[in-house]
Amino acid sequence: MAITVKHKFVSAIPDAGDPTIVQPSNWNDSHDLVGTVPVANGGTGAATLTGYVKGNGTANMTAASTIPNTDVTGLGTMSTQNSNNISVTGGSISGTTVSGYIPTTEKAAALGVATLDAGGTVPLSQIPASIQGGVSYQGTWNASTNTPTLSNGVGTKGYYYVVSVAGSTNLDGITSWNVGDWAIFNGTVWQKVDNTDAVTSVNGYTGTVVLTNTDISGFGTMSTQNANAVAITGGTINGTTIGATTATTGAFTTATAS
Repeated sequence: MAITVKHKFVSAIPDAGDPTIVQPSNWNDSHDLVGTVPVANGGTGAATLTGYVKGNGTANMTAASTIPNTDVTGLGTMSTQNSNNISVTGGSISGTTVSGYIPTTEKAAALGVATLDAGGTVPLSQIPASIQGGVSYQGTWNASTNTPTLSNGVGTKGYYYVVSVAGSTNLDGITSWNVGDWAIFNGTVWQKVDNTDAVTSVNGYTGTVVLTNTDISGFGTMSTQNANAVAITGGTINGTTIGATTATTGAFTTATAS
């Protein structure tokens, strides 16, 4: 690389005539400087850079470790990128070419897919009533205080409650509720499944009942009882007191008062 240098000031001294020495006229001439300017100082040549070179046309070029995707033309689509695993942390995917993807709006929704609970099973809330058998137990019901509150003509078909406290809450015209009864909604009104039709008492007794002969009216006479031998320790026969006289053949022929 050559650089021409010309002095700013001109010498008026005449040359001495000796060509072996610098003459004043040589001072006044242009001088060529020959040499190599380092690339870092603006010279030409190759430079070693780490990263990518980016310039904007007005500023010096600098090395950068990354290139913004906005600076790359023809970046392509996902299908043309590296086939390694890709972790998508945001954004959206449009179009219909993506397979194996279920939108969240279609999970546990009509015309969508069912989800699994923590146990790996489909929740009952996502199983049709026709598969569950048509009825669904909702808990107990206090028929005295109407707790939880049940309203006339309002409910889900197949839902039922078991009466835990008897009462007279008027539910679609039914006012007699006993413990164990079902209040079940048929899709229009509430109905009662009476589960308390068992005998409520025997001869005035409730609970575990043990009867004696005094509790039974019309007990009958000796002729209607079992025909096996009967030991009679007292009493009367047709008004005659039974004494020591007994029959030897299993039947009385006479009775003698003592």
